[in-house]
Amino acid sequence: LELLVPVRDADGQRRLDRAQVGIGRAAQVREPGVVVGGEGVAQDHADNSGWTSAGRKDRTKMIGKLTGTLLEKNPPEVLVDCHGVGYEVQVPMSTFYHLPAVGERVQLLTQFIVREDAQLLYGFGSAPERQAFRELIKISGVGPRTALS
Repeated sequence: LELLVPVRDADGQRRLDRAQVGIGRAAQVREPGVVVGGEGVAQDHADNSGWTSAGRKDRTKMIGKLTGTLLEKNPPEVLVDCHGVGYEVQVPMSTFYHLPAVGERVQLLTQFIVREDAQLLYGFGSAPERQAFRELIKISGVGPRTALS
């Protein structure tokens, strides 16, 4: 996959023209900026700096789900191997109690949080659990550790 220089349109948004995207194998361009099929890339991945034209920081979503082999279980943390990369994931006890045995396949929905001093990954067994966590961390004074418990 090769991305060449993205250009700004009239709204200040970065967009890719068809001629600016090179794909190593067959892909389909549905509209400028979005490539699907093959190893395509969506427009929001072309510029992941996170800054908008208005000068405020947007939240770029990353690591929405992990599927792999459960390597370790040490409450409230688990280690999940995904194709040779081990992810340390903090999980609520409600998820921890429903995890498979070490060495078995596991799937977790995740929330990735970046702070000045850390990048943290939280995992959940269900979408409602993750959504409740997301709502709780929006409350002033409630951090991820409190929301997890």
